[in-house]
Amino acid sequence: TEPPEYFEDDEEGYILAYYEGERTRITVVLSSVQEIDQYVPESHRQNVWLALMGHEYGHHVQHATGLLEASDDLLHEAGNEEDELETTRRTELQAECLAGTALRGVTGGDTTALNAVNEYLNGGGDLSTHGRALNRAYWLEQGWHQGVVGGCNTYEADQRRVT
Repeated sequence: TEPPEYFEDDEEGYILAYYEGERTRITVVLSSVQEIDQYVPESHRQNVWLALMGHEYGHHVQHATGLLEASDDLLHEAGNEEDELETTRRTELQAECLAGTALRGVTGGDTTALNAVNEYLNGGGDLSTHGRALNRAYWLEQGWHQGVVGGCNTYEADQRRVT
């Protein structure tokens, strides 16, 4: 399938939200969410935006457990830009996996929620910092099916799962 239009203008897509660890705060970029919201059917919007918040809250879990600090250490130790990018992707894909765990809990396991998120958030283009669309969907599903943080260990995952 073709990537949604909102992935076409910029290879990184829109910044929808971000986590600020030093302030333990999630910021939602409403203008970006409103722009993309027009492409998401009303029946799926709640689940798509729950997953977005789950992803950002996943970063908070990483922060609270020391994983973000460890990721920062790996970034500083990286020998080149490619290694930095791989570390960033592992961190982002882990947050996506944690979003899958949260989404399943919030929706009671309704697979239409999982499918909608993969279609409207993870069905777009590949993103250098967040991984290929296929891998974003894979990690969301891992979190959904595993249901535990340990199932989201992207740092030990095969490299093909974090590209």
